[in-house]
Amino acid sequence: ASACVLNDPAVAKKYEDIVGQGNVYIWNNLSVNMERLGPALSETPERDIDVLFLGHPYPSRINFTKEVVACITDLKANIRAVGTGYERSVPACGMAMPTVSDLDAMKLMQRSKIVVVRDRQLNDLPSSPDEAENVHRGYYECASGAVVLVHNHNRQHSFRNEVEFYDTHLEAVK
Repeated sequence: ASACVLNDPAVAKKYEDIVGQGNVYIWNNLSVNMERLGPALSETPERDIDVLFLGHPYPSRINFTKEVVACITDLKANIRAVGTGYERSVPACGMAMPTVSDLDAMKLMQRSKIVVVRDRQLNDLPSSPDEAENVHRGYYECASGAVVLVHNHNRQHSFRNEVEFYDTHLEAVK
């Protein structure tokens, strides 16, 4: 029988329809493993990036990033937005980069003081109107040692004090 491993239970039913009930497994920290990230985690680079936005530039992420960047531009912070499309959407950032590999993403996070995490929102994907209900973004980012800000729209998580939660762009800025 086929099996499928996901990090978002909200879409599990769709995959069960394909691979059969009982063959879909949820693993929230899919991307974190020492074989993949061990070399990057053994390095301790200078933290020269003040704020890092990392992830595909869904419409809600672009809007949020624009709002935050508008609030902190005067601080002369070194801001990076990583994900193909930010360079067209958030020109005020000035440091937009195309999508990078997991390993390069970890290296950027290790150079960052703050990593901002935001799950996709309702209607970000035209092909799937579902919201990411339980993606658990933040575990991978925590491995970098940066301060990790996680959007609090998803209250199903197992974080204790590892991350800082925000509801609005103003809370993230604060």
